[in-house]
Amino acid sequence: MVESGYTNLLRKEFEGAWLLPGTVVASREPGLVETRQPDSPCAGTVFVTDLPRPRGGGRIKVKPYDYVVLRGYPAGSFTYSSVGQIQHVVRRFSVGLETAVNLRLQQK
Repeated sequence: MVESGYTNLLRKEFEGAWLLPGTVVASREPGLVETRQPDSPCAGTVFVTDLPRPRGGGRIKVKPYDYVVLRGYPAGSFTYSSVGQIQHVVRRFSVGLETAVNLRLQQK
């Protein structure tokens, strides 16, 4: 689960990095409006199904409050329970197009 919409993380100094430490100063653009156009940022809470694999193998640990900058593809929705029987539905995204298509087909 990630909170999305921090468009100032797309600035030139972070170009090419997909994982940024939680110490980076990030803020949301006031009045950010999400569109349905390709490459538009999404806003709000979303569920990311997978993360990119690091070059050369190995594992990268994402710590709480770290930032991830990813191009994601809509992959349907995800339902989870937070407390007791209370259920929430959030949008699901995948960093792989093939994975996103397969997840969408599984929901039908």
